[in-house]
Amino acid sequence: MKVVIAGGSGFLGSALASSLRVDGHQITIITRHPQRRDQAPWTDLPIVAEGADVVVNLAGEPLEAGRWTEARKKSLLQSRLKATDAVVTAMSKTSQRPAVFVNASAIGYYGARGAGVVTEESPPGSDFLASVCVAWEGAAMAAAGMMRVVLLRTGLVLDRNAGALPKLALPFRVFAGGRVGSGDQSEGGRQSRGHVAHVDAAVPGERADHCRQEEAFSVGPAFRSPLPPLSRAAKMHSAPARECDIV
Repeated sequence: MKVVIAGGSGFLGSALASSLRVDGHQITIITRHPQRRDQAPWTDLPIVAEGADVVVNLAGEPLEAGRWTEARKKSLLQSRLKATDAVVTAMSKTSQRPAVFVNASAIGYYGARGAGVVTEESPPGSDFLASVCVAWEGAAMAAAGMMRVVLLRTGLVLDRNAGALPKLALPFRVFAGGRVGSGDQSEGGRQSRGHVAHVDAAVPGERADHCRQEEAFSVGPAFRSPLPPLSRAAKMHSAPARECDIV
């Protein structure tokens, strides 16, 4: 398949692109700073999307890159909406449109639920992250009349070299790690290779008519647990002789 990944040079996009290449797919990465033959600038997106089988949009400012001031919260939202609008607009200009549009979202859509169980049919939460996810998914659904849309409600993705886990491990490296707050907060997530496998599963190998035209797909809990187990995961990561393997 011909797969276009917007935001494919980041943590999740790089892993997904590598996995798809191993499977023999033709990958083009949309990035602000193209440096290789398989990368293209955002201005070329309408050209690159022409004839693509799948377009994946993972673009958005990283949540963990700084304090959530009011200005930064606005930037977190707008970076996602602008990127998604750009992808949808580019796809609408193609004569041979992609069969599937896969757009990132997050399990933050559900808000703070404690230990409760949620499904793809559960209503959204009311906090900041939930409002971002609702708006983000709404922007992606503008493509629903053109192609199948898959919304990836991703949990916390853990990798020992990138993403949130190295930051979680840092306090333990300086012997300052411990329980966060009450320790009863829940968090859902999985390892990066598990996340990639689930994204692969969301993209059919052919233009399948039996798939729903739009659907939410939770790429979440290989675990969903209170934060103490996450603290233990970070502690394991901080020990160089051991490999953190959360399942």
